[in-house]
Amino acid sequence: MPNMKYKIEFQYKSPNATRPRDEPQDEPIEVEGGEFFPIPNVGDSVGYLYGGKKQDFKVASRHFTYKKNSCCIHIVVTDISKEEMLARLKEFHAPA
Repeated sequence: MPNMKYKIEFQYKSPNATRPRDEPQDEPIEVEGGEFFPIPNVGDSVGYLYGGKKQDFKVASRHFTYKKNSCCIHIVVTDISKEEMLARLKEFHAPA
């Protein structure tokens, strides 16, 4: 039986938008089955490269698309305030 392949696609949705933007994160996030692969939950904060720079967001929703030997995890994220990030993460460095 072939290993499952997993892929995360973060999709940004601004607070006033009705749906997420089409562009996912800058770098693909993929893993073969059997490897540890943390998947953020709704409400979690995440940071990744988007638009050429590291940005932090809050997870709004998740959707799993299963195919024969793969699963794509679509994670919709939205803005998170600097204050909330500072309260969540002691090591957070707010951009100047």
